[in-house]
Amino acid sequence: MYSTGLDWAGKVIERVTGGTLGEHVQQSICDPLGINSAQFYPVTREDLRPRLVDLNPQDPDAYARAVVGGSSDVQRRSQGDFGGHGLFMPAEDYVKVLHSLLANDGKLLKPGTVDDMFQDHLNQETNAGYQAARASPMGIFFRVGIDLETKTGHGLGGVVTLEDVDGWYGEGTMTWGGGLSLAWFIDRKNDLCGIGAVQPALPDFDGDTVAALKQTFCRDMYRKQAAWKEQQRAS
Repeated sequence: MYSTGLDWAGKVIERVTGGTLGEHVQQSICDPLGINSAQFYPVTREDLRPRLVDLNPQDPDAYARAVVGGSSDVQRRSQGDFGGHGLFMPAEDYVKVLHSLLANDGKLLKPGTVDDMFQDHLNQETNAGYQAARASPMGIFFRVGIDLETKTGHGLGGVVTLEDVDGWYGEGTMTWGGGLSLAWFIDRKNDLCGIGAVQPALPDFDGDTVAALKQTFCRDMYRKQAAWKEQQRAS
């Protein structure tokens, strides 16, 4: 469930390493993948701030007011890097993280750790609560676009499919996303990963349209992959 757990996990990392969470992310994740365009909010790097999507002219300090909605006081009061606040990063760099996990290339994690991430880690008790959440009025946020009838569990990074979905996710696909922003997936069976990002300006946005856009992206990637494979066979 959503909580301050990621914030506290980041503080544990800072206590262990003696540095900031941002420094650790740069050293352990970004540097191995050649990424130099990531920073926790508020974005203060002068080379990055001009690249922010400008959704709110009333937010000249880039405190992500358009993303969090309403007041940006939570960002102004924050001191330091918080894992739960998220990280500014272009999609073209974000997908490098997904691809590293898809390829299981050892740059970020040991191969065995990556394999463990994609396993269903719910036991009988936690699975019952998870399935109830999926079927609840808030279930759309737990299913991440996956039909309620499809068997799913939960890995160490998101929802994991436990069966093939015809023309779409293969068994063992891990996916997660944000209700107002992005959706990502890593399908190791079909050798495909991707991220689709939508930047809706709060409070005037159509949630159904945003959800449909994300699903159009995810499914279209499979149509394009199938067309590419057919072209390769023909040539």
